[in-house]
Amino acid sequence: GSRLKSLVYAGGEEHTLLLSTARTSDYLVHVSAGELVRVPGEGGGLGCDGVLAAFGGRRTNATVRWRAPASGSGRAVLTVAHAAYYGPVSIRVLDIVEGNAEL
Repeated sequence: GSRLKSLVYAGGEEHTLLLSTARTSDYLVHVSAGELVRVPGEGGGLGCDGVLAAFGGRRTNATVRWRAPASGSGRAVLTVAHAAYYGPVSIRVLDIVEGNAEL
């Protein structure tokens, strides 16, 4: 896995997260704060009170929306894992801090 630089969010905003890989994969997304929201027609499943999304079916991309936590919530962590068909599992961790910039 790898750790990426911090990103910034504004409390309560919604952001579209596009997960994409060159080869077919299954995807998992977990947020430590806020809520994941299903995108109509995208498939996949939400769990754990909206903090986990899973997309299977050997696909090259998946889309989910993240509703940032309310103002004053501080830091959030977004963890994305994808598993290539019979291949390695990659994990990315993004620190998202509250501020006034675009995600």
